[in-house]
Amino acid sequence: MKPGQHFFLSFAISLLSAAGLAMTSYLNQDWLEQKGVPAALVTLGAFIGGHFFVRWLFASFVAVKCPKGCGAKAYPIAGRSDRFRCGHCGDTF
Repeated sequence: MKPGQHFFLSFAISLLSAAGLAMTSYLNQDWLEQKGVPAALVTLGAFIGGHFFVRWLFASFVAVKCPKGCGAKAYPIAGRSDRFRCGHCGDTF
């Protein structure tokens, strides 16, 4: 997978899964209200938490192929968006 594809897919998949979690909590709002839990806060928390959790999972477990041809996997650099470091040659891209 190329770095641009990795960034786009991680963003799109995290938004879709966060929307699914928020929709699930929204559909169960009557049950949440019966238990005394504010449904709006749960829905917002599910969306935000789901988005960041899925982005973290995707960045941690889906690798990018090194473009230098060494065939190794490259992983995202912490704190940098869409920047990767090859595990074999150490090159950043």
